Amino acid sequence: MIKPRYSKILGAFLGTLTIIAASGFGLLFLIGMGLQQTFSSEMDHASTDQSIYLNLIIIVMLIISGFITAIAPFTLKKTAGNSIFVGYCFILGFIALVVFFISIGALGSAFEYVILAIGIVYFLLGYLVIKENNLFSRRKKV
Repeated sequence: MIKPRYSKILGAFLGTLTIIAASGFGLLFLIGMGLQQTFSSEMDHASTDQSIYLNLIIIVMLIISGFITAIAPFTLKKTAGNSIFVGYCFILGFIALVVFFISIGALGSAFEYVILAIGIVYFLLGYLVIKENNLFSRRKKV
C-alpha cells in the first residue's frame, strides 16, 4: 500500500488555494457593492441587504470548505471517512467546473481560470485518495 503522502500535500495546497480564492471573491464582492452604493442615484436597501447576506454566507461556506479540504487528508484513517472525502472532493470539483462554465466572461479571465484549476485539482485529489488508500479495489489486503 502506498503511503498517502501526495494526497496530504495536495489537500493542504488545495485548501489554501480555496481559502485564497474565497477571500479574493469576497474582496471583489465588497468592493463592487461599495462602488454600487456610491455611484447609484437610487438606494434600494432591501435587495442589496439580501444580496450582501447571501454572498457573505457563500464566502464563509467556501472558506470552511477550504479548511475542511486542508485538514481532512491528515485526519482521515478509516475507509468510510476516506470514501466520504472522495465524494466531497468530486462534488466540489464538479461544482467548481459548473461555476467556471456559468461565469465565463463575468469574473475576469484570471479568476475564472483559478476556479477551473480548483475544480480540476479537486478531481485529482479525489483520485489520489482512491489510489493511495486502495478504496475501491476488490483485492484483499494482506
